[in-house]
Amino acid sequence: MAVHLGSRYAQSSIIPHVDKDKGLVPLLSRRTKFIPPSDAQYITHEVVNGDTLDFLAYKYLYNPNYWWVILDCNSQFFSPWEIKPGTILRIPTPKTLRSGLNAV
Repeated sequence: MAVHLGSRYAQSSIIPHVDKDKGLVPLLSRRTKFIPPSDAQYITHEVVNGDTLDFLAYKYLYNPNYWWVILDCNSQFFSPWEIKPGTILRIPTPKTLRSGLNAV
């Protein structure tokens, strides 16, 4: 089972599961939540119409696949669809992102 390195499931382990109809099926374990290091630094961004988390991840973290990191750093939101224009988001700096991902 291939998982993209930028995926929020990249550090997840694969668990063998026996399905009664399909036989042995690989499943991904639950992902680890991104926990910023104690010296984390953030950029703030006010959301405007048209902003998406993958766009913001590309703009600030240089990789749209890290949209989930922004969501994890703004734990008041459960899903990207809850974020509305005018919201102030905390986005980790690229250095904070690297430190946090290395710790996972």
